Amino acid sequence: MRKLIFTTLSRFWTSGQICFILCRMRHILLFMLALPLLAHPGHAEVVSVPVDITVQVKEQNFHKARQEAVDRAFRVAVYRATMGIIPSGGDGYRETEINDTVVARAPDFVASYKFLNESIDYFKQALTVNMEVTVYLDSIWANLKGMGARTIKRKGRKLVALIHEESLSFLQKSDFLLLPSLSEEVIATAFRKNGFIVDDRKQIHQAGLGQLALQAVEGDLKAAGQLGAALNADLVIAGKTTVKISTTAQGEKAMAITKAALCTAPDGAALAVRQEFSEMEADDATRGSLLAIETVAKYLSREFLAVAGVEER
Repeated sequence: MRKLIFTTLSRFWTSGQICFILCRMRHILLFMLALPLLAHPGHAEVVSVPVDITVQVKEQNFHKARQEAVDRAFRVAVYRATMGIIPSGGDGYRETEINDTVVARAPDFVASYKFLNESIDYFKQALTVNMEVTVYLDSIWANLKGMGARTIKRKGRKLVALIHEESLSFLQKSDFLLLPSLSEEVIATAFRKNGFIVDDRKQIHQAGLGQLALQAVEGDLKAAGQLGAALNADLVIAGKTTVKISTTAQGEKAMAITKAALCTAPDGAALAVRQEFSEMEADDATRGSLLAIETVAKYLSREFLAVAGVEER
């Protein structure tokens, strides 16, 4: 049979070409046979994580720099996905064990990835890649349980709450996650009381999602959806609060205006977009501001809980 195949092919190609073709056919056959073994068993639960990575390009070797960026993106994506199913505060796990047991094996948990954007800074000799890495969440879960780590029990839905209080921030935009937000705290508390698991700016900051968070509070629903996906959430509330102060005969008057959206993760589909305001007079501007912010946040909490199909407790 082998001689017949070789004799037939020799009419059209040289012996070198025939050997190359047969070799390639052998590789393809072996790969096809191996596919069932490579497939992830069962109905896998996956999560897509957006990642931005910048690496140095050494000796003009852009191919090597790109591979380094991909390797780092895998590790960051797996780390973020892992943090999304670990209880807030870090109880029940040790970070060293997470890095050694899960993050160090990041490629094992990657289902797929794609490049969203790529840029080169020739002056700084730096390569920046924007990627979306999809990881097997169920496999990470199994590994965490195997090492005795406590994971979040998803009895209820999970929400990411992020409200930027613009006029109260004296830091750079990229550092706004370092400041507390009363609006965010009120909304997060309301949803926790109604059975939601809630992540806020603390978890967002720990996961290194500052850039996505900044886009989300500016009204980018796609970024909000990606933010929620990165933290394994079902819903996201993102927006900003602005406070305006004026002087009256009785003292100081503060007006708090909050515009926020409730959307789904990971697609960022808007369920509700609301803009509400409240005015409060007080002896000083700070007290008036806090009262106005709290009033608006409580109102929005009721609105968003209703949209989410929850009867407020």
